[in-house]
Amino acid sequence: MDVSLKDLETGIAYDLLTINSLTINHSPNISPDRFLLLINGATGIEENTPGDGIEIYAYGNQIFIKTNGEGEAQVEVYNLLGQNVLHQTLTGFKTLSELRTGFYLVVVQTGEAMKVKKVFVR
Repeated sequence: MDVSLKDLETGIAYDLLTINSLTINHSPNISPDRFLLLINGATGIEENTPGDGIEIYAYGNQIFIKTNGEGEAQVEVYNLLGQNVLHQTLTGFKTLSELRTGFYLVVVQTGEAMKVKKVFVR
């Protein structure tokens, strides 16, 4: 597993597994969203429910959602603080691209099935 801390102000990524200490100068004028914790590698076990007709995946800065059933599906996107950041109704295929970099829980519910998946948006 690769764990690093990216300073969005300077663009420097610090490998937290290899460095012993880190000194960072920060002031009140700098954004509180300055740092991004990146965890690459295995983060869980993929649950595969065959036949549920729902696909959820992320690539780059987009989340892709596909449902096989006819009719509408409800899509809810939550950040890891549990805050609902997006709610939409979709039919068939949808691309979400208005999200900031980070991990999200995507909940898709159709009349027949429900799926929850954690994704990372770059």
